[in-house]
Order: sequence, then C-alpha cells, then structure tokens
Amino acid sequence: MKNRWLKLITLAVAVVLLSGTFAQVAFLSVSAKAEEKKITLRLELQTANLASYQASIDKWLLENPNVTFQYETGAENEIRTKMKTELASDGLGDIFFFWGGFGQIKPFYDAGAFLDMDEYFKLSTVNRKESWGTAAQNCFTVEGKLMALAINAFSVSFCVNKSLFEKYNLEYPTTLDEMKAVAAVFKANNIIPLAVGSVNGNPSHLFYSSLQNQYSEGVKDLQELPYTYKIDTPTTLKVGQLIAEMRDAGMFPADTIAGGDWGPNTAQFAEEQAAMIMALPWQVAAFDAISDKIEFIPFPTMPGADRDPATFAIVGAPYGIWINPKSWANPDYQAAILSFVDYMMSDEMFTKRILEGGEIPAKSIQYDVSSIQNKAMQKYLVATMNLESADSHWAIFPDAEGWNNFNYYMDELWAGSTTPEQGLEKIQDILDENKP
Repeated sequence: MKNRWLKLITLAVAVVLLSGTFAQVAFLSVSAKAEEKKITLRLELQTANLASYQASIDKWLLENPNVTFQYETGAENEIRTKMKTELASDGLGDIFFFWGGFGQIKPFYDAGAFLDMDEYFKLSTVNRKESWGTAAQNCFTVEGKLMALAINAFSVSFCVNKSLFEKYNLEYPTTLDEMKAVAAVFKANNIIPLAVGSVNGNPSHLFYSSLQNQYSEGVKDLQELPYTYKIDTPTTLKVGQLIAEMRDAGMFPADTIAGGDWGPNTAQFAEEQAAMIMALPWQVAAFDAISDKIEFIPFPTMPGADRDPATFAIVGAPYGIWINPKSWANPDYQAAILSFVDYMMSDEMFTKRILEGGEIPAKSIQYDVSSIQNKAMQKYLVATMNLESADSHWAIFPDAEGWNNFNYYMDELWAGSTTPEQGLEKIQDILDENKP
C-alpha cells in the first residue's frame, strides 16, 4: 500500500511538472509566432539614396526576417511630387527619407504627417536628441518640434580645377571683376567657367545665400525673415543683381536649366568641362578621380561686401529619416520601425557612411578624416571644418508657397527670363498675403 501511494504521488508530481512544461512550451511557441509575424513596410526614398544604403538595409533585413520593405523610389523632384500627392490623399509610406527646410516641410507638419521625434527618443536605447546639433535640428524643426533625424550634413564650398587654371596661366579669382576676367578666358576655350545652373532652385538657392552672407545687412535680413516675412530688401536685391551680372558675363552653363541641378553640375566639373563649382559633399564625393587636380578656395568677395567669405560657410542638414505617426501607432509596426531607425542612425552606420562613401554625418560622432577613402572628401573636410556657420534661405524660409516661388525665381533669374526686381516683388506679394 505504501509503495502504491508513493507511485501515485510520484505520478501526480510528474503530471504536474509535465503539464507545466507543456504549458511553457506552448507559451514559447505562441511567443515565437508573434515575433515571427510577417509585416511589410513602405519605404520611400530617392533612387540614388537607395543605391547608397542598399547594402546596409539588406544587412538589417537579414537580421529581421519577419520584415519586408516595399521600396518606392524616384529622382529628387519625382519623390517630392509623389509625396505631396500622397499627403493630399493620406497615402504616405511608413518610413521615408525626405528633405528638411521649414517652408518645404510645414505642409506635412500641418497635416500631422510626421512623428514628433520626442516619441521616438522615449523608446530608443541607441540615440539621444542631443547627439544632433543645433544646425541639424533647425532644418527639421517646426514650432519647436523635431520632426525627423538628419542623416547627412553639408557646408557650402567653392572648388576650382587647378589644372585648368594652370593650363591657361590664370590666378584664382578673389573678386567679381577677377571672376569675369577668368570666365572670359575659359569661355573662349569652350570651358564652363562656373558650374552652377538652376532647376527648381537647385543648386542656385545656396549660391544666392552664400553671396548674401557676405553682407552684414544680408545676414540680418536672413535672420529676421521668419518674423518679418520681408524678402524684398536692398541687400537681397543687390545679390540678385550681382548674379544677373555674372549670367550676362557668361559665367554659368549656356543652358542654365539643362545644365542645372546637382547631377549635371557635378558631371560638368568631374569631367573637367568646368573650371569652378560651388560644391557640396554629395558632389565632392564624385570628384575622387580628379582629387589631385582640385583645390578649395574662398568664394570671391563681392563688391561692397563687409564680411570675409573665407571665414564662414552655409551649413545645414538636407536629408533625414521620417516616421509616419499612424505607422508608429500600429503595434505590429512600431518595434520594427524603432529597430530600423536605431540601426540606420547608429554611430556604426554613420561612421561607415563617412569613411566609405564620404557622407558627412549630421550626428555628432568621432571619426578620423585621414581614414576616409575618398581623397576629394578629405580635402573638402579640411577646408570647411573650422568655418563659422551661416544661415540659408532654404533652412528658414517661413512660407511654403513663398519658398516654391523663390525657387522659380532662381530658375528665371539664372535663365534671364526675369529681373531681380520682378522676382522679389512677386515673392514679397505672396509673403505679404500669407503672413500670419
């Protein structure tokens, strides 16, 4: 009898333990299934950026096999137009790479289409808001709210092909008159003097801002623009007149539209069809093959300027990663979005992009300039790293409609189809009408 009771007790304990084990196994099985739930996220970005980031994205996807990306890509202006259309139809993707600049992002902010990144920082164990400096945050902030994490940064530089200057026995220009003189020589030899055209304001608006910052009054005008909504000022007009003077001297590509935008201007200089260029990092990266032929010099000083262009540079953070707040609120999506953004914006990824591809990090990280594989980028960083930061129209323009028309003005000014007076008067009328 005693043995029988012992056997029954042993059996009962075994059943309890076994059922607990079964329950645990069942629980783990359910949890595993939850973790493996397949989701598809729409990722919108420029075709060129997908090409740059594809290897990194693929690595993350291998580590997160339950996630699939539906890529939606296009050229710069195609993506801009696509996302504006999607905004109107409430059809934006889950994660998107998009540009900053107050006037450009304000409509998205008004529509509640961007997640306040403070919500992201509450959950991230990888990133802190303070890791992005003031300049990087300003380009993506509306009404005190940070709406994206800047991924790359820039300083506007002025670059020359020293081999072409040596070939024609020319000195680097330091004034507008000297620019005109060297332009005449280059033009006579079928070389574009200055590879800066204009398509939808690119890259011309930054050239305009760089010249305006040579004047103390111009700096004041820029700083006050978000509050005064005043664009038609004497200094802003003067800069437009100087650019018209350069255009009439044949300094820019003959067709400023076909020869405008980032790609054509970059190719013109990289292929040694142009002697000078206003260069940003994504352009400089393409100059590696001619890195021994280029030098970075200050912008030539404009007539009447009272600020030395050798002491400052326009800075900003053009491109960032944005999160759709509706996607973030979806429990099935949030963990994946958090993981992906943490990964793409980690110190490791920023370091990889600067050392291998020459993409200047918008996040504050430590890296060795001499370890950058692109020699042209090494020269660029040495030339720009200690300059004072200056504002641009792009970063602080207070009104979306006004900003769009400022870019139209750039295209027309470069092409010679409007005067500085007409262009600024038109934009001022818009700002006057839209001023709060």
